[in-house]
Amino acid sequence: MRQTILLLVAAVMSISLSAQDIGDQNPQTLFDNDSPVSHGGYGALTLKYGKILDQDAWFTGIRGGWLIDHRFTLGIAGAGLASRVVNDAWLPEDPKPNLEARLLTGYGGLLLEPILFYRAPFHISAPVVIGAGGATYGLQDGNFWNNTEVDIEETGVGFFVFEPGLEVEINVLRFMRINVGGSYFYTSDVRLPEVDGDFMRGFRGTFTLKFGAF
Repeated sequence: MRQTILLLVAAVMSISLSAQDIGDQNPQTLFDNDSPVSHGGYGALTLKYGKILDQDAWFTGIRGGWLIDHRFTLGIAGAGLASRVVNDAWLPEDPKPNLEARLLTGYGGLLLEPILFYRAPFHISAPVVIGAGGATYGLQDGNFWNNTEVDIEETGVGFFVFEPGLEVEINVLRFMRINVGGSYFYTSDVRLPEVDGDFMRGFRGTFTLKFGAF
């Protein structure tokens, strides 16, 4: 026991002497005015591409948040399906001509984004989105929403989302950055009729424009 105490005392003295050698340097804090930690933030527009039901699926979205010391962003992100993805297996019996069952879906959640080698003009960003989404079918006729009185079943469902990504980030201007990369979109089972529960999972290419104080 005495040996243990002596070792602890020696360790504390060693740390104290090391701290004295450092001098008058202040510790890094988050909120003091004299803190060397930098704070910023950004907002961004995102375009994503993948495949759903073997069809091209384009998503548009936003993301942004609080940038801490140039190295980590804490914020929010979300996106919605912007292109035509059809599953006519869900159509009611004897549909009207040109009637389609289009997938409607979107998601959003917490954004965690580590940034590596931020001082370089080209560096690495690893955004992760954790959240929830929703999906349903909509009946559409041509380019206009169809108001036909068809007896259909409500199909709206919710699901869990986990989307890790990896991107190359380019410092274009002091207030603007471009990100190019990809992500894997993982969901819990999406229990829509006439599809497998994992039909939305898969890789997506991403293109992002960031604007803010970096």
